[in-house]
Amino acid sequence: MRVATLNIWCRRGPWADRLQLIRAGIRYLAPDVLALQEVIRDRDGCQAHELAAGLGYHVAYAPAAGRQGNALLSRHPVVAQYTLPLPGADRAEPRSLLCARLATPGGELPVYVTHLAWKANESELRQEQVRFITEHVEKEAPEGTAVLAGDFNACPGAPEITQLTTTGWTDAWAHAGDGTDGHTFDRANDYAREWDEPDQRLDYLFVREGSLTPRSTRLAFADPHDGVWPSDHFGVMTDLR
Repeated sequence: MRVATLNIWCRRGPWADRLQLIRAGIRYLAPDVLALQEVIRDRDGCQAHELAAGLGYHVAYAPAAGRQGNALLSRHPVVAQYTLPLPGADRAEPRSLLCARLATPGGELPVYVTHLAWKANESELRQEQVRFITEHVEKEAPEGTAVLAGDFNACPGAPEITQLTTTGWTDAWAHAGDGTDGHTFDRANDYAREWDEPDQRLDYLFVREGSLTPRSTRLAFADPHDGVWPSDHFGVMTDLR
């Protein structure tokens, strides 16, 4: 099973061109599951459906802050889906957790997509959000494999990431990365450079210890075309055994 994640940067920049570039990446990479963050859904349409159109994917969406939310494209039927608000809406921009169950040939697979609080000084809030997520997953799927994907706005080794990697979640990049630094927010990207922030690995694919193991992990949606980049983030993709 091939799983990927990408923060698509809403409709910022040249969205019409970025849309075609991301769709080309989806066709080329052919992920079975693609988690998306910063997805706009409003009266003008839903970016997740724009990306999925004609490519054979089922779509799930979870609102978070206003028109913006998380989404999931899946080649496998989505047999259940719902949205949970994450803690912190009274202190920061609202965030949510998209919860979905996919009917795969190996049985139902729980997949969760999220986007944690974004400010550098919100580590304690991100830790609270991670606790909420892990406690919910433990209640909903106490045994077996689960996938958690998204933009965590925290670097490897941060307390919010350590909370996951020390409680039964495998970081696909740390386990099977291609040997590079894996920065998903990289100043080589013209759109990322506008934010004047350091190169960082902020986007993750986690697999809870079970029947699926990351075999090969690499960056995805990371190449420009005619001066257009897919997003201000690079994506992450892993093949699960």
